[in-house]
Amino acid sequence: MLTRLRYASILATEITTTDIDAIVDKSAAWNREHGITGVLAVDGDSVLQILEGPSEEVGELFAKISADPRHQGVVELDRESIDACHFSDWGMVRRSMAAMLLMIDNI
Repeated sequence: MLTRLRYASILATEITTTDIDAIVDKSAAWNREHGITGVLAVDGDSVLQILEGPSEEVGELFAKISADPRHQGVVELDRESIDACHFSDWGMVRRSMAAMLLMIDNI
């Protein structure tokens, strides 16, 4: 079964744009290896992320994300079963918050 999970969080104050780019690069490779796809949006210190993939793997990844000290206030916005991944070509990409909000209406 496939799952789509959306969450929001607040970045730790010491996280830089360079750090975020490194996280996206590392996550893209790791996610592809584990059948997970997604998109990350950052606006200032606000984060919105969508993860898609096998339910168990998405759940395990979200547990790791929730415990990651690079951000705080992690809130699961929703989790739903899906028939196919919307972001199947992406392990992980970064988009603007505006682009992410427009995307949400189309998935």
